[in-house]
Amino acid sequence: MVASESDWYSPSSIKFSRPEIIWILENIEMIEEGRWPPDFKYTGYTGGNKGRRFGPAYFEAPCSISAEVKRRLVLTKQDGKILFWQIKAGITTFESLESEAKCALNFVSLWDFRKRPRYSFWKRDRKYYYKNVGKGLK
Repeated sequence: MVASESDWYSPSSIKFSRPEIIWILENIEMIEEGRWPPDFKYTGYTGGNKGRRFGPAYFEAPCSISAEVKRRLVLTKQDGKILFWQIKAGITTFESLESEAKCALNFVSLWDFRKRPRYSFWKRDRKYYYKNVGKGLK
């Protein structure tokens, strides 16, 4: 799948937010191969010069971003698989995702991801919080 015309992210702008994670998962095959989806709305050009004389290799950023997203999804176990396959099936809005996929997406898109507890603890604490917020506990 190629990048859609409505949204595009450069490798340097990735902050692992919800829309960025969804976009990365939509284009994961291309990104895993070391190619970044082109930005059609500015250039209209679909190819690129891959040779560089200095600096990192052209495939380093896409490969590291795809590896990070896949590593985060593995930590969510079954919920991450549900998220992956729902996005592959074309469900790309947060509201349309199943509750397990939403929970996995929320966990995967955390800003301070490395400081978070294991997924099972995080998920349990969120369920407890949302269950008790309705009762007036904060």
